[in-house]
Amino acid sequence: MRLNTDAIDNSAGVNTSDIEVNIKIALTPAVHDGRLTRDARNVLLVEMTEDVAALVLRNNDLQTLALSLAERRGLEFLGFQQRLMQTLERRGLLDRTIELLPDDTELA
Repeated sequence: MRLNTDAIDNSAGVNTSDIEVNIKIALTPAVHDGRLTRDARNVLLVEMTEDVAALVLRNNDLQTLALSLAERRGLEFLGFQQRLMQTLERRGLLDRTIELLPDDTELA
């Protein structure tokens, strides 16, 4: 059995919302300057539903695939991950203690 966090299992809802908001933002100038009525915009949004759903499902598939591939290669990439954490720490962008990430001794 495979169990993911809510960030993955619920990502389709978040992704759908993000795409919907971005489409509405992109259409706003056309509505404001009269090139597109609000009713026409709403019809367009309905017509895009299937395309948006397909995009969201594809994004979800790719996210879980990326996680599976990363897990499969886990130890193979440990050195890269460790160097990334070290770099982020030096730049003040990561605190491993707060993020519950292992320190270099634990990784060794």
